[in-house]
Amino acid sequence: MPVIDPELLAPLSKISDVLLKRPGKVSIEGIKRLSNIYGFETFNDTLTIGDNNNLVFTVNSRAGTPLVKSSVHPHHGQLIDRLSLSGKILLIDIDFHGGVVKNVSLSSAINLQPINGETYDFLEGNDEFEKLGSILYRNLQSSTLDKFNKNLRILSQFDRLTRF
Repeated sequence: MPVIDPELLAPLSKISDVLLKRPGKVSIEGIKRLSNIYGFETFNDTLTIGDNNNLVFTVNSRAGTPLVKSSVHPHHGQLIDRLSLSGKILLIDIDFHGGVVKNVSLSSAINLQPINGETYDFLEGNDEFEKLGSILYRNLQSSTLDKFNKNLRILSQFDRLTRF
């Protein structure tokens, strides 16, 4: 288990308390700020809607996948801003269109092992629990980051304490 410096706990606790009261508005910059405080790396890419409603990286993106020219799809060419939050084992992708969150997806580097014949996937949920991506998406439909902040803080603790 990682050792946490006790001298850092008090300042981090104060920062966390302030953020819980005033985390800001839902925006790429607001989410980046929270993510960096909780130890996630952030990356931006611009994607476009291509044929068959697929997202493809634009020519100016760091990913560099060429954009295929076509006018078959009615939404073809619309730009999507993707903000990726990367932890030790978690990757959260948040897609914005026109400043509004349109999609949230999560992935994990954990290889799930069955417990008593049952596999519990915290990302996918089950009959009793909702998918984590859906919860975060709903959090980001609010005007402020209050609920998202609380869930991101929990995810950051999970990400830090999980041994890979």
